Amino acid sequence: MLCKYRCGNEGKFENKDGSVRCSKNVGQCPVNIEKRVKTRQTTGYGHSTETKEKISKAGKGRKHTTETKEKMSNSHKERIVSEDTKEKIAQSNKEYWSTNKRVPWNKGTKGNKRFTDSLE
Repeated sequence: MLCKYRCGNEGKFENKDGSVRCSKNVGQCPVNIEKRVKTRQTTGYGHSTETKEKISKAGKGRKHTTETKEKMSNSHKERIVSEDTKEKIAQSNKEYWSTNKRVPWNKGTKGNKRFTDSLE
């Protein structure tokens, strides 16, 4: 049987009403993806620059509570990364830092500038 949403693909997953769809999630069907993209393009989906500025301004200076900080800390500690993923991350870092060398902020300066400026 073909997908209920008329995308032309073979139906692999059964709906509650007995019809079938091509993907596990309804939103992943190619027809529904196209509809979603069209809607976003035609309706001006997204915030205007003015609204983005207001949102940014409202969030500036906001402090996390100690409870929230603790929760964030714990969530990061519980993160489990496989050995394979660790190797991939290490390789990626090696490749990145082999081409992007950091230059110290005080490269080329001699001595303490504040101190020598005050003597003159």
